[in-house]
Amino acid sequence: MKIDDYFISIERSLSQNPQISKIEKPNPEIATHPHHKHIGAKDRLTPADQPTLSQILAEIVGLLGQQNG
Repeated sequence: MKIDDYFISIERSLSQNPQISKIEKPNPEIATHPHHKHIGAKDRLTPADQPTLSQILAEIVGLLGQQNG
């Protein structure tokens, strides 16, 4: 199985899961496509650079802190 086939199978599985509300389609209008963030209650798309693992973990810790604090 090639990596593209793997991701296609994952997308197919997710699209069949009723708990998944949507699968994002590529949006080339975003300058940093495919990297972006969903900001605010209206889920506004915002350009974002590809994050490092450290940045991802820091964001998770920050979000968890907001929930617990």
